[in-house]
Amino acid sequence: MKNITAPLGWFYSEKFNYWQKTKGKVVVYVSRLIFGYQAQLYYRGQLGFCELEVRTNSKGEAGYLKMFVLAEIWLEKYQDGDSEKISKDIYHISNPNGVWLENHNDKKYLI
Repeated sequence: MKNITAPLGWFYSEKFNYWQKTKGKVVVYVSRLIFGYQAQLYYRGQLGFCELEVRTNSKGEAGYLKMFVLAEIWLEKYQDGDSEKISKDIYHISNPNGVWLENHNDKKYLI
């Protein structure tokens, strides 16, 4: 992950091997998985489960660029930390109509 060229404003953590950016009341992470990359959104200063998560099987530059783009969108959209708005996102981990349930194979959700 360290060799990745991230957009301006991202911080790389060698200890945890991810890229991080904060805005307002939220923080996003982009990290490498065995099969691709993932992006996650958390409330700033809180530990526990992420609020939003998405993964891609795309490898190389195409994969991580997709994650940075989506993470930047999340930062802009959810910087106020509005939990009601965040919970309606299709990538929210508890959204009954989101990608974590039966719709996860629906091509409109694939990254």
